[in-house]
Amino acid sequence: MIRSNDSRLEELRDFLQQGEAADLALKLGQINSPHGAEGEAGKFVFDWLQKNKIPARLQEVLPGRYNAIGVLRGSGGSPSLILNSHLDTAYGAAEDIWTAGRFHRGDIEAWAEGDRLYGQGVVNDKAPMAATLLALKAIHQFQLPLQGDLIFTGVAGEIGQAPIDEYQGTQYEGKGTGTRYSVLHGVVADYALVAECTNWCMTAVECGDLLVKVTIYGRAVYTPFLSRANDSPNAIVKATQFIASFEEWAAEYEKQNSYMSPSGPVVPKASIGAIRGGLPYKPIETAGVCALYLDIRISPHGDPNDVLRDLRALIAQCGLDAELQPFLFRKGYEGKNIELLQEAIQQAHTRVFPNPPATPDAPVSSMWRDLNVYNEVGIPAITYGPPLGLSSEGWSYFIRRDDVNLAAELYAMIALDVCNRE
Repeated sequence: MIRSNDSRLEELRDFLQQGEAADLALKLGQINSPHGAEGEAGKFVFDWLQKNKIPARLQEVLPGRYNAIGVLRGSGGSPSLILNSHLDTAYGAAEDIWTAGRFHRGDIEAWAEGDRLYGQGVVNDKAPMAATLLALKAIHQFQLPLQGDLIFTGVAGEIGQAPIDEYQGTQYEGKGTGTRYSVLHGVVADYALVAECTNWCMTAVECGDLLVKVTIYGRAVYTPFLSRANDSPNAIVKATQFIASFEEWAAEYEKQNSYMSPSGPVVPKASIGAIRGGLPYKPIETAGVCALYLDIRISPHGDPNDVLRDLRALIAQCGLDAELQPFLFRKGYEGKNIELLQEAIQQAHTRVFPNPPATPDAPVSSMWRDLNVYNEVGIPAITYGPPLGLSSEGWSYFIRRDDVNLAAELYAMIALDVCNRE
């Protein structure tokens, strides 16, 4: 058992405040690892673990997509803990321009200015990952005792996506792909801490997710023959009817399914994320088909079939010839039996901050994170991590160096607590 007056703890804290975690976060952030292309980042983390003499292995989740696993074995008798974070970032592939609109520097690069580390990939999720890696390194370097195993998992495929239409192949698999693979292939523990930016709040609940394609049919009519005397034959115009009805439904759906969980507010939202119709090089005819792509978050108590029934009713109300195609579903969960991990986080937090962790803002406890995978299989999981900021120009996320280093200290304290409990 580690005692608070153990001199090695002070050495560990001093070591983690020297800034190596922040430096590592920047190096990781400068490795481009968009969805489906995490291979280089995974190999970098694996090499780093080996260099620091932490037993490590690579899991090839899908071709070219890896999980990096590191393990510090305990002597036995205490709970084991996974420190989880993800390698993939939201932007970086060429087609992402259709989501980003215009790429800004912070979407695909990482750099330092003063006490800030900039870059979307840094805050999601390279900085928390660097903090967990330094926590492992410090515990190993200072030979602090562990009775339970401490496991690092840097995973592929956390960002939400799924194969659809011509976008086929393993590079489009997401929403928990790497973490699920790790669990199914033996990387299990008594608890899991998912390291993400949460503004030093913690939550054990997240929404599930349903992705749906709505295909709306019309007719191709050569522009000179187009008549507006009757309903437009244009599938794109017809789609606007559905869009208006969907937006009204989404607002009501959010109200009806929101609630306050023990881990924070759950507010499931719904959005139209993509649209396509007609041929860009042939706009001389109306579109005979238009497709909408929906992202619908579902509370842990929700049913995707209820959502699909609602969408079919919307189509009928609009009088549309249309089809529904669900192409991804991931269930949301509320963590159970989290009390030991929750207590360890609270105790570490209150060593540093004057107050216990605050209730998270709704987006923190209403998105998808990999803790859903752990909670699904019965590994109690909580997400907790440092704050992120948005530049005054509004186009680049950042995290402060001191917060990355502090996160490393907190993760180390949490791990030493959990892995040495009776």
